[in-house]
Amino acid sequence: MVEDEDGNQEGKTLDLFDYTAKTVVGLKAWKKAEEAELARVKPLGMVWGKEGAGYEERWPETWKEELGKKLRGNPLRPGIVPITDVSDAPSLPLVNK
Repeated sequence: MVEDEDGNQEGKTLDLFDYTAKTVVGLKAWKKAEEAELARVKPLGMVWGKEGAGYEERWPETWKEELGKKLRGNPLRPGIVPITDVSDAPSLPLVNK
């Protein structure tokens, strides 16, 4: 709150401060990023297993969570977050299988 010369108080909005460096995206963009990441690892082989293996094969029980971690990034490599991470609206499944 700030006061003007007449003593009236007025609320002010602070400048935005980005402390996550992440980009919030809509569900369509999130789904597209998921599909791109799933496709990216399929031909890699090596640590992923045989060529054609991906998140589902490497982490059969938790692959959706691992995919989400990859897309969300880390402090050294900021990622993206779906709008459902910052919204109170009910969320829909982001990955269909």
